[in-house]
Amino acid sequence: MLTTKKTIRFIVLVMLSVMAAACTSSVTDGVVPSQEGTLCLHVQAENDYLSIETRVSQPLADLTGYTLTLNGQTTEGETVTNQTITLDANNTAKLKAGTYTLTASNQTAATEGTGCPWHEGTSAQFTIAAGGSANVTLDLGAPKNTELKIVLADAFTSSYETLNLTFTDGNRVLSVTTAYTLYLMPGSIPYTLTADAKQGTYIQDASLTGTLILTAGTTQTLTLSVQPITGLIRIDTGNEYGGEFE
Repeated sequence: MLTTKKTIRFIVLVMLSVMAAACTSSVTDGVVPSQEGTLCLHVQAENDYLSIETRVSQPLADLTGYTLTLNGQTTEGETVTNQTITLDANNTAKLKAGTYTLTASNQTAATEGTGCPWHEGTSAQFTIAAGGSANVTLDLGAPKNTELKIVLADAFTSSYETLNLTFTDGNRVLSVTTAYTLYLMPGSIPYTLTADAKQGTYIQDASLTGTLILTAGTTQTLTLSVQPITGLIRIDTGNEYGGEFE
């Protein structure tokens, strides 16, 4: 009877050992751990819209809204094209051993709603060995879109009301009814403006169309004012500057 108990105990221990070995050598997402390496990402970005002369890089720890894509080739010869990867809380990720570049971009987030500063950058080529790690630095650089500040001068608000200022930015159509800040793609941006003349001003309702020329990485201000005597709306975009993004 004692022999039987020992035999059963031995069999259980063997089964537990086999299960533990199976867990250790398990395949995650089709990759055997011995074929993996660790990506350790360090990101620098410029959060401000600054002139080139005063541009200073600063750490960007929060990658919320960014898409990380991998391009390159594994050591087994598999081509990797625009593979989306996810980082853990320590900005690391397990990858197949190979040679790659990594791109980070928040362009999608920057073109949703009224937008946000758009940053994008690609790392230098790096190699991850099986069981090893690679420290990768990625500089997202200056913003690639334009921060547009819309200002209503007192002369405008005292003469007009019910403003509707609409910008067409690719597939986005953005309407503004008051002073506001938008983030738009650089280049030619068509706009339309309508506003009702206030009672007692003896001026006509306004209806205008035009095109803005926006420069990447800059803050530009569009000021709505009114010409003296005539009451015509004046649109001033002359104060383009490398201002600080607040």
